[in-house]
Amino acid sequence: MNHPSLLYGAAVAAFAAIALWLLWWRVRRAPRVPPRDWARGYDLTQIGQESYQPAQRFEGLAPARPPRVDGFDEAAFLAQARQRYLDLRQALDAGDLRPLRDSTAPELYASLQAALGRRAGGGRSEVVTLQALLLELLSRDDEQRASVELAGLVREGSWGGAQPVREVWQLVRPAAGGDWTLVGIEALG
Repeated sequence: MNHPSLLYGAAVAAFAAIALWLLWWRVRRAPRVPPRDWARGYDLTQIGQESYQPAQRFEGLAPARPPRVDGFDEAAFLAQARQRYLDLRQALDAGDLRPLRDSTAPELYASLQAALGRRAGGGRSEVVTLQALLLELLSRDDEQRASVELAGLVREGSWGGAQPVREVWQLVRPAAGGDWTLVGIEALG
């Protein structure tokens, strides 16, 4: 007995079997691509842990430059610039800029004092990473001027993620040598 529903069911089953066989045949013929290891080179235990990393320095990441002919010690100068940045952060956290008075231009010192007055209460900041790059060094008749880019990550408060910081500092000293005076700070981005 040829019942229409039996014929219909047999046709659907045959069609499904052919479709599954074609799918299996196509998958079997597809080229094998090795799985990618997206995490290669990363310590997966540290992802998302930037808030808990100790301060780091990146002296080796500065672009390679030929030695300066004029005897300017760029590495020592950049180390001093980084230390000044850390000293400024520490003074702002303590709410007392007096230790920076001698090494900061009077106009900038007044501006920093005003910014400190507007700052809501004391605070604690942690410099997680800091890199310094000498952008420019100019020698004029009576003075030397240097522009330094300071970039890194700074965490404000006792917890939370670190935020990127980029500043260009302008420093001046007499042409005969001596200590550098911070005369300008420009925040970038």
